[in-house]
Amino acid sequence: MVEGDTALAQGLGIIDGDTFRLAGEVIRISNIDAPEMPPRSRCWAEARLARAATMELQRIRGEGTPGGFRITREGQDRYSRTLARVSYDGGRTDAGETMIARGMASPWTGRRWDWCAAVSDDPNGAAILRSPPSPIASMLEANR
Repeated sequence: MVEGDTALAQGLGIIDGDTFRLAGEVIRISNIDAPEMPPRSRCWAEARLARAATMELQRIRGEGTPGGFRITREGQDRYSRTLARVSYDGGRTDAGETMIARGMASPWTGRRWDWCAAVSDDPNGAAILRSPPSPIASMLEANR
């Protein structure tokens, strides 16, 4: 369901941490880059982070009800997805900025963040954290 530029939670399906579907339209949150879900993820760490980011966007969608997401369309990307700024809480809170603040996305700079560079493999089989956003580092550290 859509009322003007507000998408109610019932009519919205989360695809991943920066993309959702609404009435057949695929919408990408324009101001963030979230980790890619398998099979597009480049490593195990990105796949794990993608699942967490997807769940976080679902939580944000829940925080936005009953007002839903407010969508401000900005154009399309090279994959024909709608690019949009997305807010919730009656339009007062930017969903992308919330994802960044919660460590589930990085600001969109025109290039994908290298989520795999945050983790490397130790010769003994342990994961070594490099420099992901701090909440992501904590999640990876807890799941070693």
